[in-house]
Amino acid sequence: LKKKNNTKIVHANLGKSAIVGAILKKLTNIKKLVFTQHFISPASTSLANSSVKRYIAKFLYRHVYSKYDRIIAISTDVADKIMERKESSSKKIEIIYNGIPAVAQKIIENKKSASVLVICRLQKEKNIYGLLNIMAAIKSDCDFNMKILGSGKEEQSLLDLSKNLKLDNHIEFCGHVEDTAKYYNKASFLVHPAKNEPFGLV
Repeated sequence: LKKKNNTKIVHANLGKSAIVGAILKKLTNIKKLVFTQHFISPASTSLANSSVKRYIAKFLYRHVYSKYDRIIAISTDVADKIMERKESSSKKIEIIYNGIPAVAQKIIENKKSASVLVICRLQKEKNIYGLLNIMAAIKSDCDFNMKILGSGKEEQSLLDLSKNLKLDNHIEFCGHVEDTAKYYNKASFLVHPAKNEPFGLV
């Protein structure tokens, strides 16, 4: 592909493609490498199930990032963490926020029942488990309905937990949704419970 298109610049997204890009630069005459970091930290460095694997992953990413001419961070938090881990210098990092379509604003009328919106991948790092337990603890004190938009590996487990916590009448799992504008407009507020979040699209 590189020979066919005479590629001079490679832009990589996410960890595995970053490694491939670094290898390509070493083996070919590609002039510039650009990488976009979407997460506070690569999943392999924060979620690896052993300290040895985390150490290896961190060492590998630091070496890979050193081969890149420019690193795009999607928020100041992401940029700060890259520098904190000493993966790159501030001179190489550019902050470019994710582009999103404008959402028409709508004034929400006061309601006795709060309409809660959650939008995220259903993965452990998004902490939906913690949110469900909190909602279960307060359901007797306040009236609410919650819509959870998104899909992922933890979807069935979260559905089971919701049922076990007797939240069926309060929470609706809507799956993956492309057009979220109408949900934003109808919500009283948005809850984003992730413990490790780069403040990206949502």
